[in-house]
This record gives sequence, structure tokens and C-alpha cells, in this order.
Amino acid sequence: MDNTLSAPFDGLIRALAPSQRRLLAKDIAFELRSRQAKRIAEQKNPDGSKYTPRKVYKVRNRKPKKLKMFNKLRTMRFLRRQYNNNEANALFKKAVGIARTHQYGRTVNIGGGVRATYPVRELLGFSDNDIAMVEEKILNHLSEGFA
Repeated sequence: MDNTLSAPFDGLIRALAPSQRRLLAKDIAFELRSRQAKRIAEQKNPDGSKYTPRKVYKVRNRKPKKLKMFNKLRTMRFLRRQYNNNEANALFKKAVGIARTHQYGRTVNIGGGVRATYPVRELLGFSDNDIAMVEEKILNHLSEGFA
């Protein structure tokens, strides 16, 4: 768990047994991964704004791509969850270069001496709802121990 998210809960979380911290991190990681995948499917940045649309190139004898971007990247094969006693993450295990290029809007070589600059499309990030979900999961987990 990121310290910025759990700062008010640090003492309580440290007091949990390692197995309990791992269960909490697992629960958070599963939810984070599903929320990130859903947001990518909706083509939205963490702040709620839409992704910059894909450029339409006119190529003879070809139809322009009308599919949503990042359909494969949001699948379980690429967008993974990772957790241990101390942290919970949703991250890209494969195709990290593609994700990083779009996350930060980098310029890359696409072959034949051609370079392309991609606009920033934040694939991973925390929205206010995600932060509230993490805090709620922590509070629910802690309250279950006292029930």
C-alpha cells in the first residue's frame, strides 16, 4: 500500500499480523485491478477526462480503426495484480513499453526512421473513488477484527 493512501492508518495496519496484512492487500489489489481495467475500457483518465482520441489515418484500401484503444492491455494477461504483506498494486507485466509510452506521452521509433509522439493517456492512476475504496477496505478489514 502506498504511504500516501494509508498514512492515517499506518499504526493500525502495522499492528495487524502479517497474514492479515496480506489478506487486506490481496483484497485491495483485486479491487484496484478491476477498477483500472473498467476505467481503461471506458477510455478515461483517472481524473475522469476522456482519452485523446486515436488519429485517423487515411490509407488506401483500408478502413480506419474503430475499436477502443487498449482492449488487450486491460486483460488479465497484461494488467496484473501484485500484493504482499506491505503493498498492493495493479501493474503491467507484459507490454510495459506500450503502456509507458501512452502513460507519459513519449516519442518512439516505429520503424523505417519514422518517429511518433503519442498523447498522454493515463492507463494507471488513482481517482478519488479509488482512494475512498482503499480507505473503506482498510476500515472494513479493521472493523471485522473487532466484531
